[in-house]
Amino acid sequence: PHKTDEGLDREILSCSIFIYSLFTINQIENVKITKRQSPDFKAILKNSPVGIEHVRATDNNYKAVLTELKNKPKGTIIESSFFSPEGGLGKKTRNKSIVEKNGILSGPGEYNHSSEKKWAKYLINAIVKKTKLLNSKKFEKFPINILLVDDETPNMFINIELAREYLLREYKKNNWL
Repeated sequence: PHKTDEGLDREILSCSIFIYSLFTINQIENVKITKRQSPDFKAILKNSPVGIEHVRATDNNYKAVLTELKNKPKGTIIESSFFSPEGGLGKKTRNKSIVEKNGILSGPGEYNHSSEKKWAKYLINAIVKKTKLLNSKKFEKFPINILLVDDETPNMFINIELAREYLLREYKKNNWL
């Protein structure tokens, strides 16, 4: 069954709070979580408030293609090399990214670690978006503020170690460290 955004948010939040509690403050009992806005959730951990914001690192064109894929024959694939964190994918090109069984791939392909670089850029874009929100007056800041990034990028085959290196490089370019 398809989950609503709120259902997914709660599921991700529950897992993340459990892991965060376990590794940082060794408390997984008596955690109180409240749904709200800016940040998305407020948690009380060890009597200390924690703000939790959630963002999806994704590509709207990719999400549209995933929806279209449900109506295609079995064996149809998505050629992910068409997608870019810079966007700009038109409907005609978006349709080319759907390749039915035994079809011919026609995209630019992935080379020179382009999948890992694109993955890092998708995540940085999501972080930048939420950093702007964090710095706005409408965002309530807490002693601890956590950003949960849900990876829904179109990069299906990446070397995660290499991708993390590119993510760290992109992160440092933004002068946040």
